[in-house]
Amino acid sequence: MFRVLKLSCAAAVCVLGLSVGNSAKADECGCGYVMKKITICEPVVCYETRQVPYQACITQYDHCGKAYETHVTRYREVQIKVTKERHVTKYVKVPTHY
Repeated sequence: MFRVLKLSCAAAVCVLGLSVGNSAKADECGCGYVMKKITICEPVVCYETRQVPYQACITQYDHCGKAYETHVTRYREVQIKVTKERHVTKYVKVPTHY
């Protein structure tokens, strides 16, 4: 009894799978379009962090306690907007005319 039930369920799954597969193929072939794979470049905006030098005037003291001014190079981090190209694969419908 269990074996018959198991075989009938397997047969039902096979028939259902074949009918679903055939209906999808019928939709693709009957419409007159073909799906074509294309690769395009899309611009993407991202931000990069860079270090930018700048001059700072600071006051220092010598061993005798006298003040003097010096210029020192320091760096600050700045975020810069950068546009990059990214490759994207898309599928488009192309009509088939003979």
